[in-house]
Amino acid sequence: MGEAWRILVPGGRLVLVERQAKPGARGHAAHGLTRGQAGDLTRQLTDVGFGQVRLTAVKAGRKSVVIIRGAKA
Repeated sequence: MGEAWRILVPGGRLVLVERQAKPGARGHAAHGLTRGQAGDLTRQLTDVGFGQVRLTAVKAGRKSVVIIRGAKA
């Protein structure tokens, strides 16, 4: 997350979108982020200085995706 902070200009936004995976999933079903991993990434963004950090889970057809947003102050 530090590298994202370094390259963004002040006011720049970071948006991460990834498929939501179930804890313990294997194979192709494991591709993505669990809710816990998404929470960890959210905390990491806050720790390096991103503001307005938000974590949202939304349905995309039959699947769910997690969206993590943050802005460089």
